[in-house]
Amino acid sequence: MPRAASVAGAVVAFFVAFGGWVVGGTRGTTVAAVSDIVLLALTVPVIALTGLAARSERGRIRLAWLALTVGLFCWAVGQAIWAFYELILHKNPFPSPADAAYLVFPVAACVGLLVLPGKDAGPFRARSFLDGLIVAASLFLVGRVMVLGPPTAQATPTGSPSSSPSPTRCPTSSS
Repeated sequence: MPRAASVAGAVVAFFVAFGGWVVGGTRGTTVAAVSDIVLLALTVPVIALTGLAARSERGRIRLAWLALTVGLFCWAVGQAIWAFYELILHKNPFPSPADAAYLVFPVAACVGLLVLPGKDAGPFRARSFLDGLIVAASLFLVGRVMVLGPPTAQATPTGSPSSSPSPTRCPTSSS
C-alpha cells in the first residue's frame, strides 16, 4: 500500500503542477502543444486500463467498463483531431470533427453508469436517471449563462443592447 500511495501522490502532484502551468501560464504555442500532447498521452493508459477491467469482468459490469472504454477512446480520437488542427494546421475550427468525437464520451459514460448493476437498483434506476438528467440540465444552463451570457442580454452589431421589447411589456393594439 505505501507504493500505491506514493504513486497516487506523484500523480496528484503532477496534475496540480500541470493544471497550474496551463491555467496560470502564458497563452502560446508551447502551452497549447504541451497541453494537447499530455492530455492525449495520459488518455492512452486510461483506455488500456478500462479495457483490461472490461476484459476481466463478466455480465453487466463488463458492459459498463466497455461503454466507458469506448467513450474514452472516442474522447482520445477527438483530442488527436483537435491537436492536429491546433498544432499542425494552426486552426481552431468550431464545430469540428473533434467535437463529434468528444460528444461520444458523456453518452458512453452515462450508458456505462446506467448499465452498472447496483444493490438497490430495481425500481429506483429510473429515479436515478431522472436525478442525473436534472443535474445535467442544470449544469448545462449554468454553463450556457456563464459562457454566452443571460438569454435576454442580446446585443446589436454596434455592441449596445438591443431595442427589442422587454418580456414584461406587452405590445398594445389600438383598434
